Amino acid sequence: MPLPLNCVTINGHSLADMVAQAEKATGEGADIIEVRFDELYVERVEVKAENTDGEVETSHELVPRGIDVIDVPEAIERLKAGIENPVLFT
Repeated sequence: MPLPLNCVTINGHSLADMVAQAEKATGEGADIIEVRFDELYVERVEVKAENTDGEVETSHELVPRGIDVIDVPEAIERLKAGIENPVLFT
């Protein structure tokens, strides 16, 4: 009976982030990489707000990008070229 495979999900908000995360996951033993393609349609933005004590706190929000921002065929080709392991696109 074959051993089960290890699938790691990556969720970067740019192609470069995704490829870097996939390289790290592969180096740590991932057999399959799941690419959360929907994550390319949001941008992680730093938000600063003053709390009730008057201190400034930093957090992050995901801001939607336009649907036309991503060239899907080009993005898929770049991910395929940059990720060595089998890829599951979701």
